[in-house]
Amino acid sequence: MTKLKYKILFIVIVILVSMIGTNNYISSYMFTQEYKKAIEQEILFVGESVKLQAERILSFGLDIGELYQFDEICREVVEKYPEVAYVLIYDKNGELLYHSESSEEAVKDIHFDFNVVKQAQEQNTIAKVQLNIDAEKYQATSIPIINDSEAIQGTVLIAFSEEYVTAKTKKLVQYSMLQSVMFIMISFLLLTFVLTKWVTRPLQSIMSVMNAAGLGNLHARVELSSKDEFGMLGMKLNETLEKIKQLMNENEKAVKIQQSFVLEQERGKLSESLREAIFSISSTLDVEEVQQLALTHLRNIIECDRVSMYMKEAGFWKQVATVGEISTRVNEEKLATMYNHVDNIEQPIIEMFHGHQVLYMPFYVHKVYLGVLVIERMAVAFNESEQSLALTYVSQMAIAIDNAKMYEQMEEIAITDALTDSYNRRYFYNVFEQELEKHLHNKQPLAFILFDVDYFKKVNDRNGHVIGDKVLRSLSRETKAYIAPHHVFARLGGEEFAILLPQTSIEQAYQQGEELRQLIANMDVETDSGPLQVTISLGVTNVIPSEKVESVMHRADKALYEAKETGRNKVVSITATS
Repeated sequence: MTKLKYKILFIVIVILVSMIGTNNYISSYMFTQEYKKAIEQEILFVGESVKLQAERILSFGLDIGELYQFDEICREVVEKYPEVAYVLIYDKNGELLYHSESSEEAVKDIHFDFNVVKQAQEQNTIAKVQLNIDAEKYQATSIPIINDSEAIQGTVLIAFSEEYVTAKTKKLVQYSMLQSVMFIMISFLLLTFVLTKWVTRPLQSIMSVMNAAGLGNLHARVELSSKDEFGMLGMKLNETLEKIKQLMNENEKAVKIQQSFVLEQERGKLSESLREAIFSISSTLDVEEVQQLALTHLRNIIECDRVSMYMKEAGFWKQVATVGEISTRVNEEKLATMYNHVDNIEQPIIEMFHGHQVLYMPFYVHKVYLGVLVIERMAVAFNESEQSLALTYVSQMAIAIDNAKMYEQMEEIAITDALTDSYNRRYFYNVFEQELEKHLHNKQPLAFILFDVDYFKKVNDRNGHVIGDKVLRSLSRETKAYIAPHHVFARLGGEEFAILLPQTSIEQAYQQGEELRQLIANMDVETDSGPLQVTISLGVTNVIPSEKVESVMHRADKALYEAKETGRNKVVSITATS
């Protein structure tokens, strides 16, 4: 509002200064002209006086050049009349006869055209000429001197200075300017008072209320009692604010109802999404599938760029599943350090990592720590409702993962030999059947090794069953470490073991059997009475198309029997032909 007042004041002052300046200029010019006319009249009067004196003397019959002491008369005129600068008298030939100066030197360069005087006389007008004396401009009035016969005998030249006129009018102009400045100052003060009281103060009150309303204070009101336009504007603003307040209240109620409805719908959708997600991850008992499904559903429930699951295996953190992509990856070493003492963490942790938000969420089952979810999102922070929703979902997800792991463990127990931690007979026969089907279709070679421990009964009799069990465990450990990952190793019973070798020829199987035999022969089993060494005998055979498990087993058993009968601690192979 202050800016508006200053603008109005500036405009008014410019108008006042322009008007007063123009008026002063015009007044000064007109005053100067009028003053100059007055001086010219005065000069004319003085010139007529000098002329009459000259003509009176001429009436005695004298020549104009014989006038006695007329220089003195000229000087007296200049002294008597301050407006007069010079009094000059010329004869009819234009020769200077008399002057008001003390020396000829001061006026010797003054010349003018005497014909101007003659023309003015003929036209019955006053001749005016301009003189330049000592680089100063002078205005002069020429009054002819006439004798009794009306003949021009000479002229009286009365000159006044332009500077004199300017000097005389300058002070008057200055007084006028001073009056104008005082008028402007008084007008400025009065105008400031009027603007403040009648314009800026009401507008400031209105603007203050508008600003308050803009900031949300709809209770602000304009306090103006005047009946002018500002008072009417303030009253209309108050009415508008009241209507806006009423509309806002009604709109707020409608928004609350709408928000409640939308919130209810969102809750319903979230509940349905959670129900579907939990049902989906609970419908399978495959651990990897449960983990992948859990992350996929979590990403649908909570908007994020990537979600990863980390679990600790053999003392090291490992990423077991991930869904989504992002430009950077969380530091797994930092993750391991952060959750090294996970029992101390009660709440999820959120941090910024390379420009994106990371939510670390541990999950438990029956207070047993299973792992951590790492939920990542660019820029936008995770709010409390999202954390709460994730916590609800993760608790159910943890149960599903735990169930799948328990099932996996039970299934592992069902197919694993408890003593040697190798596959058991039942599982081995199932795998054997499957490999026979593959062999029938892909025509890839398939070999089989059957072996047992030589003189195992003596080992038990001499050392006891505890040592016998230790021998079997050691043999199983060494065998599993030796065979290829796609080979299947099982304990068929007692000290008898079998190896199924897909994509392996009988020659290769024989070679591997020989290497395994040497490996076991060099194996030491620690006992109280010192290292114990055992040997094995191996029967090797191949599989032909459409062959049954029993047929292959019988042939391998026959090879094993031959190995034992021919000295033990050896490999015997029997090749089957189709």
